[in-house]
Amino acid sequence: MLGETSRADNFSLGGYSRDTNPLMRQDGVIYFPHTTSCGTATAVSVPCMFSNMPRAHYDEELAHHQEGVLDILQRAGIQVLVER
Repeated sequence: MLGETSRADNFSLGGYSRDTNPLMRQDGVIYFPHTTSCGTATAVSVPCMFSNMPRAHYDEELAHHQEGVLDILQRAGIQVLVER
């Protein structure tokens, strides 16, 4: 599951002093501290994240015509739901 993103500097999982993520910690989520977004909008960031292009070379038009991770998962029979 991919949830809406938020600022890393507000996550206790990443070292913020207040306990802002107690339920995530209890669930044993995996926290990736060395990642960056392709954009400030979910509609840009998610397709980039699941494409085969690195952030510096991401091209939205090119990505639209290529198979991404979500396409592969769906073809494998995994239900993929994207809500906007």
